[in-house]
Amino acid sequence: MRFKAKITSAASSGVLQRVVHTFSRLSRNKTCKLRLTPTKINFLLDEQPEQARVWADIDQAGLFASFRIESLHENNEIMLDVHLDNLDRALRSAADSNDVTWKLTKRDTNNFLTMSMRTLSATGAPRPVLQEVPVAVYPHAEIEASLPPPLPTPLASMYLPDVRLFKSVVDRMKALSQHITLRGTSSGDLTLLIETSMATVRTSFKGLEQPVLEGGTPEDNTVQCTVAAKSLAQFISTQVQAYTNLMLCLAKGTVLLFNTQDNVQVTFYVPVLNVDGD
Repeated sequence: MRFKAKITSAASSGVLQRVVHTFSRLSRNKTCKLRLTPTKINFLLDEQPEQARVWADIDQAGLFASFRIESLHENNEIMLDVHLDNLDRALRSAADSNDVTWKLTKRDTNNFLTMSMRTLSATGAPRPVLQEVPVAVYPHAEIEASLPPPLPTPLASMYLPDVRLFKSVVDRMKALSQHITLRGTSSGDLTLLIETSMATVRTSFKGLEQPVLEGGTPEDNTVQCTVAAKSLAQFISTQVQAYTNLMLCLAKGTVLLFNTQDNVQVTFYVPVLNVDGD
């Protein structure tokens, strides 16, 4: 089992660090799965079945100058378990380096994702830096079970309005109710609704921009999903600084939030508490 890759742009390390920072804010135990394939890198977070799941799909060719993986897995894949704080620390060290080599190494019985780089000292002289991130390697038989679920065909999809505005609406509703109902139409209308014993609060967005999806979106559809307000607010809060272009997809039994930027697609799978659509 071998893995070696090279980054020649500090911006690429910055992209990866933003992904790690997002996952760190969403993870309770600060660990995640890191899947390496010949064409992609995936970060996967699924700590508890009833909790929201999040994964990142990264095109390795857009970030790495070279990328080599050798595994006995039938699809030539490697799955690692990594502590996010350790990975974030290593990526911060690489923030200003245009020469970073990733390598999977082993010392005694311990596995490491090693990053070797060249940075500049305070005097401007080049200096070598080595960061070793401890990792656990998953058996090949366990990789398939860790992959994200297949994505359903959305009945309604739209780009959210300004993320800060949307976060403000979600936060206000979260303060009043544990649950938020999302009602979307195939024409790009979105309503957020909460109902309590004291009041009903509704916020609507009309005619939101819609993505062009493969296979298209069914016409004249309305779908309604109720989710935990805390889960929705938690993910939205991680997107305010890092990203601006957030897409919402609603299907029966499923709420998905997507963000695609810098060769990275982050997907947030929100557990649905109740569904009522036609």
